[in-house]
Amino acid sequence: MIYFYSYLALGFLTLVILYTTHRIREPRKHSSTLKALFHSSPRHRIEWKERLLESIVIPLTALFVVVVWPYALYKYLVILYMNFNPRPKSSDEEFSVDVAHLIEELSINEIESRERVYDPLGSVPDLPFGHLNSTWNTFLHKAEAYDAIWSFEAHWKPRWGSTVHKVGYALVNQKKHQPGAFFLTLNNETWPSES
Repeated sequence: MIYFYSYLALGFLTLVILYTTHRIREPRKHSSTLKALFHSSPRHRIEWKERLLESIVIPLTALFVVVVWPYALYKYLVILYMNFNPRPKSSDEEFSVDVAHLIEELSINEIESRERVYDPLGSVPDLPFGHLNSTWNTFLHKAEAYDAIWSFEAHWKPRWGSTVHKVGYALVNQKKHQPGAFFLTLNNETWPSES
C-alpha cells in the first residue's frame, strides 16, 4: 500500500510541476482564478457549461494527471527534448550514391526518352519526368563538363525504420570516378518477406 501512496504522491508532484511550468511559460493576462475570468462582466450569469467546467472537467483532468503521471511526464520530457534537439530535415541527406550502386552510363537523350510520361488524359505534361521536369532540368544544371550521368539502384538501410529501395540517376565525376548529386525516380520502403 505504501507503493500506491508513493505513486499518487509522485503524481500530485508531477501535476504541480506541470501546472507551475505552464503558468510560468504562458501567464494569463486576466485574473488568475477561473471564476474571476468567467465573472469579469458585472451582468454575467453562471451557465451550466461553466459549472460543468469548474466542478467536473478541471478536477477530472487533475485526477487523470495524478493517476497517469508517468505518461504525462514522459510526454512533457519528449516535448522538451524535441525543442532542444530538433530532428534532421530529411533522411535523404544521409543517403549518398556509392560506386557499387551504379548500373550503366546513359546519355541525356536516352534518359529523357526512357522517362517520358505518356498520359492519355493529358493531365501530365508530355515531358521527361512529367511534372518533375523542372526538377530534372535543375539537376542537369548541376552537371559539369567532366560529369557523366549513370543510373543507379540501392537498397539503403537508414538508422531507424525499414530498408528503402532507391532508384534514379547520379552525376559521376569521370576524373575521380566518384558519384555526386543524384535524382531519385523511386523511393519506396521495402518490408521483409514472410518466408
